[in-house]
Order: sequence, then structure tokens, then C-alpha cells
Amino acid sequence: MDLTQKEVDECPDSWTDSPTAHLQVKFNGNENTIKHYHGCRGKDLYQTLIDLESRVDEVLETEIWIKGPPFVKGQ
Repeated sequence: MDLTQKEVDECPDSWTDSPTAHLQVKFNGNENTIKHYHGCRGKDLYQTLIDLESRVDEVLETEIWIKGPPFVKGQ
């Protein structure tokens, strides 16, 4: 996917007080950073970004940073 920040910033429908995701990819000497405001709706592109961000979170197991380690009874 060849994505520019301008495409992400063009927001047809905006909601306030939503989080922003920053995704930076470096590959073969190339670098791309996307700032994705989750209060922006109305483009298929946004769901594609959300899916990508969710997959990155899954692979990196970021849930533990937010919720903490799983509770194990008896320990």
C-alpha cells in the first residue's frame, strides 16, 4: 500500500476526543510515518489502517502494556 499523510488527513467526517495512532515503517532504507486520528471516519482507507494497527498490536503483544500481565490464580 502506497499511502501518504495527505490521504490520511483528508477527513470527510470528524469526531472529537479520539486517540491518534502513529505508525512508522522502515524497510530497505525507506521510511514512512503515518499519523492516524481515529476520530476521522468516512473512508475505506481508515479501516485498512485500523486493521494494520491492530495487527501490529497483536504481533507486538501491546495489550500487556495497557492491561498489565494476565492474572494467574494462586501466584
